[in-house]
This record gives sequence, structure tokens and C-alpha cells, in this order.
Amino acid sequence: MDFISQMNSVLDQLEASKEEPSVLITIGTGAKCFCSGFDLKYWALNPVNMLLSLVEFQKVLARFLELGIPSMAVFNGHAIAGGAFLGMVHDRIIMNSDKKFIIQLNELTFGKAPPYSYIRILKETTSPRVGRTLLMGTKLSPSEAERLDLVQALYSNDSELEKEI
Repeated sequence: MDFISQMNSVLDQLEASKEEPSVLITIGTGAKCFCSGFDLKYWALNPVNMLLSLVEFQKVLARFLELGIPSMAVFNGHAIAGGAFLGMVHDRIIMNSDKKFIIQLNELTFGKAPPYSYIRILKETTSPRVGRTLLMGTKLSPSEAERLDLVQALYSNDSELEKEI
């Protein structure tokens, strides 16, 4: 829930700002992962934690969709489950081209289906074919994600990243 609180804090600051930012860029801080989704250990502590996390993250995703300024997600590594959904609510996604990184909705692999509101995000941000591919838990490489227009550009080094931004 700390991540969700941090995202809400950033969005609160943007919405309260008198200055008009030109773009919001969301990038992971780790070397291997943009965002790997929810904290499953936190969910295991109490069944209510899962429900609270899903509802609060849904609110964050809705805030991104209604933000009113251009946004870009930079997948600097893996984008798994909630991390993929976080990227999809941005206007543009660019991704590290290293083939070891993937985009995957892995909910079905451990017996969970994404909530309806998350499936609506898929419907609004991807083609039906891409949505079905993701819902089946398919691991997409950066080049596959670009071919399917899930990501709009790839980068392989800092210079290319800066150019895309």
C-alpha cells in the first residue's frame, strides 16, 4: 500500500500545482523492473488486504486516466500484472529493448482473474487481440510488445531513452 500512497501523493501534487507541467513521466527505480504488481506477501497476511489494494490501485489508475496532462511510462525492466496496467493508463509507453525483460499479466497463472475495471482498461487501451493475448498470461518481449503496439518505442541506452522522452 506504500506504493499506492506514494502514487496518490504525486498525483495530488500535480493536481494542486499552479504550474502547468508539460508531461508526466513514470519510470521504475530498479535496474530490472518497472513494476511487478502487488505485494503478494501483504495479501497473504489478511484476505482484506487484497481487496483494499485492488480498490485503491483502481482509484490510482482512474486518476491517471483523468489526469489532463500527457503522460509517459518508461518500462526500464519487467512490467508484470499491476505494473503492466499502470503503464497502460499512460498516453505512451517506451520500453528497454533488452529481450530478457517482459510484459505479462500473470494473474491467471496463480488462479486469479483481473477485476472487471482492470479488464476495461485493457479494452480501452489495447486491441481485442492484444487484450486476449495479455489475459492469457502470455509473456511479451519488448519487440513483441512494440509489434502489437502495446509499447510505442524501444530504447537500448540512455541516449536513446533521452531522445524518446
